[in-house]
Amino acid sequence: MLKKLCLTIVSFSCLLLTGCLTTSSLTAMSSWEGRFSVIAQSANHKENHSGRFSLTTTNDATQVLDLKTALGNTLARIEYAHDSISVQAVGIEETVGKDSNALMSDLLGFSVPIDGLTFWIDGQVLPNTVYESEPNTAPYQHIRQLGWDITYRQYDDSGLPRRIVFERKATTSSPALKITLIILERRHGTP
Repeated sequence: MLKKLCLTIVSFSCLLLTGCLTTSSLTAMSSWEGRFSVIAQSANHKENHSGRFSLTTTNDATQVLDLKTALGNTLARIEYAHDSISVQAVGIEETVGKDSNALMSDLLGFSVPIDGLTFWIDGQVLPNTVYESEPNTAPYQHIRQLGWDITYRQYDDSGLPRRIVFERKATTSSPALKITLIILERRHGTP
């Protein structure tokens, strides 16, 4: 699994200078943009990556996460609906599946918390799912849900999270992950 992660990262790095993924535009209900960093660590290897991200929720409740280079070229697009997920990445053919964590782990070597991301990015818990939080009511400093530890490090002037750290311990199929998001822009409402 770590070999696949390293191969994917090397492929992305090589393609930074040579190309990008072409994606279609979306009609957004809500969207978030900002910067990300990812640290993936196994017992004998550590990888660091950073760039820009764009997360969009469409009117049919599809979530689209674009991971981009610092220059704005799209490296990967993850589209998640309630019953399916598709992953497109530079150098990898588009793949569709039912299990978001398994598909991302198979293709990218790790998975991102797409299931709850649109809730967590705004400082909310994923409804109808077991969680622990500190404090017990919003605004939260920390949420534990779906195997992720989410820490809110900074809030903006409107009381919404600006800097968020997502951490997950290593499993047999995935390295330990630490993902930091810095939200630079968010839009809510109808198009």
